[in-house]
Amino acid sequence: MAAKALPKSILDYIEGGGEDEASMRRNIESYNDWSFMPKWGSVENLSLKTTILGGPSSMPLWLSPTGGTRLFHPQGEIAAARAARAAGVPYGLAHLSTTTMEAVPRQPRAAPLVQHGAHQ
Repeated sequence: MAAKALPKSILDYIEGGGEDEASMRRNIESYNDWSFMPKWGSVENLSLKTTILGGPSSMPLWLSPTGGTRLFHPQGEIAAARAARAAGVPYGLAHLSTTTMEAVPRQPRAAPLVQHGAHQ
């Protein structure tokens, strides 16, 4: 869907990695070192809840900062923060955000809103 809706340069930004993409390759290689080994048993009362940086999260997931988010969606960081809050997961605001920190909806106190670097 993104390939149909976004200009090629913006899609390349989303799909690519920085500079020589070395970090992206290392991340992919690291993920390839792991396999899921299912354990069959009761699936009743499963919970993905965990703690991230001292705050609760509904699952082991964090919406990471991406600079220039409004390139991909007209509401940018505001939409991402709202989605994180609705899902009960932490959200980090990038230092290259296209929205001021004050304009981004704050998470509940237990799930911290973290800004990486200084707002520009």
